[in-house]
Amino acid sequence: MSTEKELSRIEHLVTQFTPTYIDRESLVQDIWLESNQKTNRPPSRTFVLHRCLNAIRNEHRRREVTRNFKPRTREIKEDHLVLEDLIKRAGLTIIEKQIIYYHFYEGKSIYETAEQLSISSAKTRQSLNSAIKRLQRVGKEKE
Repeated sequence: MSTEKELSRIEHLVTQFTPTYIDRESLVQDIWLESNQKTNRPPSRTFVLHRCLNAIRNEHRRREVTRNFKPRTREIKEDHLVLEDLIKRAGLTIIEKQIIYYHFYEGKSIYETAEQLSISSAKTRQSLNSAIKRLQRVGKEKE
């Protein structure tokens, strides 16, 4: 079976098995890569189902931890001021600021963030990575 057909089949299965808040694109790539590394054969339907269930469980755990996390107010204000300064000095674009907000503050997945902003998930991931690198660079300069 060709790589394109394998990926298309995996993508179809992942779409069937997962809700929209799961980052399906990354999950498809992970499944495909793992199946090629371990067996060098296309993954079975059962394997894809188990990986999808694990992704859903992990996302629910992550959201539960985020929901129950209650940091101290003073620290939030101080962190917010530091982050505002970093964002200003990093010169992030409006779309990068929005991606950071939706992904880190609202806890949305890359896929959900992309849908919210009406851009592709690949563009969302690329912009997020670019913004994080610039923020890290500016943060290191400040030290």
